[in-house]
Amino acid sequence: MVGVEAQDRERLARVLEGDAARFWELVRPQRDDLNWCGSSVLYTFLRAVGGVRGELLAYDQWNIDDASVVTFAGLAFRRAAQA
Repeated sequence: MVGVEAQDRERLARVLEGDAARFWELVRPQRDDLNWCGSSVLYTFLRAVGGVRGELLAYDQWNIDDASVVTFAGLAFRRAAQA
């Protein structure tokens, strides 16, 4: 499911940058077409804490059947260095 992984990684990149607005721009127009169960939680987290950067610790997919895939990702966050 290369297309799903590409979309996942694009969204994850925005999350890891701490960019709530750009993350939500990728989720909202397609009405969360990937059905990320954590999209609203991640958005709320980024808005609430602000000034964080993340690191992708792990990424994997599990194909349930020919038409479905579940993505798993492990993330770690830290406060962004202040200038």
